[in-house]
Amino acid sequence: MAKKYWESVSEDHLLTVDLTTDDPEKLENLTLTVPDGTEEPFVEYGYNLKGLEREKVRCAHCNQPHLAGVVVNKGGLRFFWSDTSAARTSTA
Repeated sequence: MAKKYWESVSEDHLLTVDLTTDDPEKLENLTLTVPDGTEEPFVEYGYNLKGLEREKVRCAHCNQPHLAGVVVNKGGLRFFWSDTSAARTSTA
């Protein structure tokens, strides 16, 4: 079984990784829908645009605009998943 993305990142590399973005729409390979395929998705960045004079970004899960959430990477394609959608789909 292949390692999941974050399991394959070394501790030294992890110390240099920026885990947030203040301009998620500038990221490459964005899609508005959750990509098909069997690749393991992983959270790549978090974003919080609350309090900024920014447009909301559209969530691939609920198709609604939000100001905070995560950027998920699946097979090299990135999509937005809002903080409220994440809370609704959490099993915790």
